Amino acid sequence: MKKLLKAIPKKPTTSSFWADEWATYDTDSNSYYDADSGDFKTTVLTKAETSTISILRLAAHRRAIANFVNILTNKNIPVKFYKKGDSYTNGEYVVLSADVTPKKFDVAVGLALHEASHINLTDFNTFKNYHVPAHIFVSFSTKAVGIDQCWELIKGLTNWIEDRRIDTYIYNTCPGYRGYYRALYDTYFNDNLIDTALDSDEYTDESIDSYMFRIINFTNPNTKLNKLNGLSEIYKLIGLDRIDRLKSTADALRLAESIAEIIAENLPIPQQSSNSNSSKSGSNDSQQNQSNGDELNDGGDDDGDDIDSNASDDEQSPSVGGSVKNQPKMKGANSDDSTESDSKASGNTDDDGGNQSESSAGGNDTKKQLTDRQKQILKKKIQAQTDFLNDNIKKKSVSNSESRAIDTMEKSGTDLVTVGGEMESNGVRIAQTQIMTSRVMNEQLMQDSGFPFATWDRYNTRFIGYNEATLRKGLQMGAMLGKRLAIRSEERTTDNPRQKSGKIDRRLIAGLGYDYVNVFTTKDIDKFKKANLHISLDASGSMEGQSWDKSLTTTIAICKAASMLSNLDVQVSIRGTWGQKAYVCQAYDSRVDKFDKVKRLFPALHANGTTPEGLCYEAIMKQFIPANNDSDSYFLNICDGEPNFKDNNVDYNGHPALLHTNRMVKKIKNKGIKVMAYYISTYYASAWSENNFKTMYGEDSKFINVDDILQITKTLNTLFLQK
Repeated sequence: MKKLLKAIPKKPTTSSFWADEWATYDTDSNSYYDADSGDFKTTVLTKAETSTISILRLAAHRRAIANFVNILTNKNIPVKFYKKGDSYTNGEYVVLSADVTPKKFDVAVGLALHEASHINLTDFNTFKNYHVPAHIFVSFSTKAVGIDQCWELIKGLTNWIEDRRIDTYIYNTCPGYRGYYRALYDTYFNDNLIDTALDSDEYTDESIDSYMFRIINFTNPNTKLNKLNGLSEIYKLIGLDRIDRLKSTADALRLAESIAEIIAENLPIPQQSSNSNSSKSGSNDSQQNQSNGDELNDGGDDDGDDIDSNASDDEQSPSVGGSVKNQPKMKGANSDDSTESDSKASGNTDDDGGNQSESSAGGNDTKKQLTDRQKQILKKKIQAQTDFLNDNIKKKSVSNSESRAIDTMEKSGTDLVTVGGEMESNGVRIAQTQIMTSRVMNEQLMQDSGFPFATWDRYNTRFIGYNEATLRKGLQMGAMLGKRLAIRSEERTTDNPRQKSGKIDRRLIAGLGYDYVNVFTTKDIDKFKKANLHISLDASGSMEGQSWDKSLTTTIAICKAASMLSNLDVQVSIRGTWGQKAYVCQAYDSRVDKFDKVKRLFPALHANGTTPEGLCYEAIMKQFIPANNDSDSYFLNICDGEPNFKDNNVDYNGHPALLHTNRMVKKIKNKGIKVMAYYISTYYASAWSENNFKTMYGEDSKFINVDDILQITKTLNTLFLQK
């Protein structure tokens, strides 16, 4: 039966359509099919790999929510993970919990949107210098309620009313976010134990705690307005179905003050006797224990710390603001005439709203009681609701090092991209796997231990193996290449006077009086089209040494030449592996980076890992710039072999890998990009190697001896000077 239940597909979450990619990142281990043994095996990731992938998930989670926040508020509001010791009470940040699991995505998004909407629409200075009005304080003082408790009551009421005002506005104006709000309110307000408590005699004495419990759960369909004196009057005064009449936090505050006055009127005058046992509050109930084993399922763990939703998955929208057309209804909020119907059901027809029920008056002998265990859990759930109102929700924190790592991943655009999964022409299917990609290489990324193409010595604050000689050779070669290609930036203009059409030549206007009509001139502008070149460097371990130095020298030279021209852009990506993951990083983009970046960082790069080849091309396929009528586009691959890569999911080598790479090369060509591939090696390429290389790149492949790698620059010189 358990297996059958697990097989039943769960209802997809609202975030499933955008979070599935990174929600399923590999973590501790993963099963894969081993072709050699013909069986499934499990590969366990190292601690460093698991930590990095967890950081990637957090970074993707924050990036996605930050996009939602920016769309919602039309402001660049910072979104941060909670860190212990930091204060976020100034209403300037959206703070996320680091507890990122797929089942909690919707709640996390809903909470972030809730906080962002308050930042956008709430005045956080309302209570900065607030003083309780004298007449309200006098009313409470006669009931032995101090000024601090009175202040907290009005603030709590204001927060709840402001939540209803803000959430109703967002719910009605941004219908695409409703699923997240449903998840949020199902977690904190729609709970079986809360439902039962509202229908019971818990919190039915006229006390501040009782009024707050009943009021903040007005959106619950189990609300009973006859449980407290004045509760019906308060419900009418709030008017959830027309909460949008409130336009500001000040309006919410004024309404809260009016509610506080009603509460003050209905609080009992304290008795002199200390032996009174008339209290029925759930917080200090001392009545007999009637535990009979019928405790409700509270929806959380035994200690009651988790506030999980156990509401039914109906299609009804969450009632965050009453019931009216296009307004949110959380699990069926009270309807417009619910006050009247509840009053009639309780036998109370008082017009003044002071509907004291038999239960609160002590006249009902059959009282609905909760067990002691349920009362303890109920306190925790009520505290969770109070924390929600006061923006004091407990959130899992990140350490300082984790926070820095998340910033590094976000600034570099590092992510995991799923590739593979398609059938090759020979019937072989390349299994799906995840490739790590970085869109921006910077010092912060290169100093991270998870970056495979550079090694940072944190003790001596330098990159190990920094190659100055490669940089100098590259700059010298690039200056020469730039001068040869300088003609690409030149324009030649040819004037063609005495034409029958074109622009009037003012010097020939006088000829019109003599029937001379060829007084027009035209200009022919001869110039080169803009060009874009993407260089992909094979950074596998076999490239280490002379092959890598020569390839990097040539790459630096091309980047230098492009910096001297106005119509040539260059991108450089390097590919290899990190641990059990293929890795491809865009190291340079002349459209956004200054050439100084090449001089500072490229000498620190080195080769590492195996050869993912076509898998990396597929991972960055969207980053390739297609050709158009105004510009040409080229792709240059520099490598020394064929695909050879294996991770948890895929064994990427042999003929299937060659065919997959060939298919990726065809996709690149379909973008109008001209492909050039150079096989470089310190040894003679065998006929078998040449055949495999041509299988991948076709007639565009060339074989270059590492000692004569200047052939690449000569070829590029000829190519870029063609029109």
